[in-house]
Amino acid sequence: MPRPNRIQTQRTAVLISFIVSIVINFFYLAGRGIAGENHNAVFHLDHTPFTPNFFFLLLFWAAAYLAQVVYLHQLFAGNESIRKPAEEVGWYVTVFNTLHFIWLLFIAHGHLVVALIIVILNFFFTGGLYWQKRTHIINPPTQWLTIHIGAAALPFAWTLFALFWSGAVAVHSNSLVAHVFANIFIWSLLIVPSTALLVFADWSFGFASAFLIWGLAVGQLVEKTIALQWIFAVIIATIVTIESAIIMIATGFSGLAHSNNDLQEVLENVREGHEDAPLMER
Repeated sequence: MPRPNRIQTQRTAVLISFIVSIVINFFYLAGRGIAGENHNAVFHLDHTPFTPNFFFLLLFWAAAYLAQVVYLHQLFAGNESIRKPAEEVGWYVTVFNTLHFIWLLFIAHGHLVVALIIVILNFFFTGGLYWQKRTHIINPPTQWLTIHIGAAALPFAWTLFALFWSGAVAVHSNSLVAHVFANIFIWSLLIVPSTALLVFADWSFGFASAFLIWGLAVGQLVEKTIALQWIFAVIIATIVTIESAIIMIATGFSGLAHSNNDLQEVLENVREGHEDAPLMER
């Protein structure tokens, strides 16, 4: 396929997936808000130890779609030097939005195990983008803001959180044993963001993860005042928020590649065995 046609096909695919994702997300979140505790409603989901607060979900997805609008603006730019980095991750954005759309369809209609499988696939897919393309060290800083946050950081933070939420819904985790396991698994939401902050100094992923965990804390507190899950969530969210703020200030509000020479040298050594990182300036 000639390059102009290939670019146009990618743009069309990304735009369609973006629109479809917004539409189904709107109907799903609106449906959940209306359904409330009505167990017979199509969009109702039983409360689990990983159920977040509804309004935190709304705010997160508003930010996620705004970040994708910024990314789309770069993808449709006429200047090739500006557009090319966005093209490198275009199909990743398309697949993320498409899998999210499919996940919502299945989970909204009660096909919980299939929904879990879909979110697992999306988690590994967004994780693959995050670790393989390494958009967290993209240069220059403006492209880090316009590409990494919307295409990688927020999608990866969401699929990490949705993995636990969808899993809890699929296994109907309302028993005492399930709550005990949830009290253990919740600490994974500290380990993954903290690792990304320590290794890559990616405060955008840290803040996105922390926001979702704050939403989890509020959702659990509203449901049950005396419980370990919301207490653990508050502790985890506080730690990740503080870590993210420290990294953000230390790196001068930009990506790691622009300010931390010592860690950048480490990343350069890692990159020697991974020459498939086209988003990094040589």
